Amino acid sequence: MVATVTTYHYPPIDTGCKYTGAFTDWANENNIATLDMELTDHTNPDYEMSLKVLNVFLNWKY
Repeated sequence: MVATVTTYHYPPIDTGCKYTGAFTDWANENNIATLDMELTDHTNPDYEMSLKVLNVFLNWKY
């Protein structure tokens, strides 16, 4: 699971912002599974964690 390989908060920290019209909203309406990850900040790409998440998806078994 993604939560086991990252330190991102789930559910995300409530910043009071409401985001609408995102790709994930469209995908959900069309029965397409998506994942929206918010990076830790605006300067750190969280490269190592992103690679771990990619590995989770590449090895996903259902």
